[in-house]
Amino acid sequence: MTAGRSSRAPGTAFGHDIEVDPPGPAARIKSRRDEERAGRLTTTASQGRWGSRTGPELTDRLVPSPQEVPLRQVPITEGLFTWPASEPRLIASRCVDCDNHMFPTQDDCPKCSGSSTEAVELGRTGTLWTWTVQGYPPKSPPFAGSSDPASFEPFGVGYVEVDGKVRVESRLTVADPEHLEIDMELEMVIEPLFVNEDGDEVVTFAFAPKGGSGNE
Repeated sequence: MTAGRSSRAPGTAFGHDIEVDPPGPAARIKSRRDEERAGRLTTTASQGRWGSRTGPELTDRLVPSPQEVPLRQVPITEGLFTWPASEPRLIASRCVDCDNHMFPTQDDCPKCSGSSTEAVELGRTGTLWTWTVQGYPPKSPPFAGSSDPASFEPFGVGYVEVDGKVRVESRLTVADPEHLEIDMELEMVIEPLFVNEDGDEVVTFAFAPKGGSGNE
């Protein structure tokens, strides 16, 4: 070696002191690429297979908050209508002897006093036979809604003739007398009533103007 200043930087390999050239532009570019590649691999490894995120950030997005979890819906009384169902129907009784229809279901026929009845599903549409508006809280029980006059909301009540065979007493989605008319066409819907002690949303059947006409 010469005693002059070397352009090489000291290094160690195989246990011997050697002189190595300082990295040139090409080496610096390669080194930068290696660092970037290593960074990507580290990021992918921390994200999981396929680079999917598995940290708490993703968990927070996948697990809905309690406000976003839909309530389980339960009928106010079993046997009133088919449930769960995309198109629920009222369940009535038909007298095998005289073909009389009854709602809710009954074991005996009030028309012929027969005791042979069977459960049948009614149609989802009907006509309004008569109606009124419940303007104050009914006696509770049996009324299951709010009985507080400050929070009570009036609702329509009527008899709906279904299939030309039975008149069903039902809540109406319309409470404005200006939008209620005898013989108007109605269709069955499901309406929420309240949330019970188990956190379930209790629902009942009601009839609404067919096609969504009319205002509540």
